[in-house]
This record gives sequence, structure tokens and C-alpha cells, in this order.
Amino acid sequence: AQCCSFSTSGKYLSITDEDCHAQIWDVNSGRIAQTFNVSFYLIQI
Repeated sequence: AQCCSFSTSGKYLSITDEDCHAQIWDVNSGRIAQTFNVSFYLIQI
């Protein structure tokens, strides 16, 4: 995963900041649905 990048999937927008923490933005509700460390996320998938 690249830092300072974003990707879209369905109704969610995933934004990765310079510290490699990703935030899952729920477009429908306009709220951050989940925040996690990218390295941990990559292990889970």
C-alpha cells in the first residue's frame, strides 16, 4: 500500500495518510466508518 493515496470501492472511500493509517469513509453516511493501521490491514486481507 502506498502512503498518501486513496482508493474507492463501492460506497467506501479508503484514504491513507502519511503515517500509513487508513480511514474508511462511508460516503452514504458521511462518516468515517473505520480507522486502522495499513500494515495490520494488509495482514488481514
